[in-house]
Amino acid sequence: MTPHIEIEQVSAHERDVLWRYLQFYIYDMSQFTGARPAMGVFPYAPFDAYWMGDERRSAWWAKVGGEIAGFALVRFDQGEGRREIAEFFILNSWRRRGAGLAFARRLLARWPGPWKLHELANNRGAIAFWRCVLADFAPYTEARLADPDGIARIEQRFDVS
Repeated sequence: MTPHIEIEQVSAHERDVLWRYLQFYIYDMSQFTGARPAMGVFPYAPFDAYWMGDERRSAWWAKVGGEIAGFALVRFDQGEGRREIAEFFILNSWRRRGAGLAFARRLLARWPGPWKLHELANNRGAIAFWRCVLADFAPYTEARLADPDGIARIEQRFDVS
């Protein structure tokens, strides 16, 4: 049974809580990126932009029964006129239970219009997950990208109506 997902915008006073969850996410992703902590903390340079009044960026909780199940960071690329999920994380205890799919679908549906997503090309689980999500928003295009950090990515572009 798919859990009922509540979506709430992360408030400024929850900034430090989100930072701790972001550390779990970056740790999980380090198996694909090779990221290493500095002084016990994984850096994430754009984090402060989500709290500086930049309307192009927003942070969202996925909650089940009031409990945090994950988060997403969403940004708007003005140059392309597209929204993008910058980061997406579901806690292990909620994975493979439908929470991630429900959260992703509800989050995308919040903003009709053009979107893009990207996954690390070596993260097969994420690619399969987003292809499943995008089955609801077909058609979409997909391309393999190279990135300045040397990690190839898969990018999907689509419209939410």
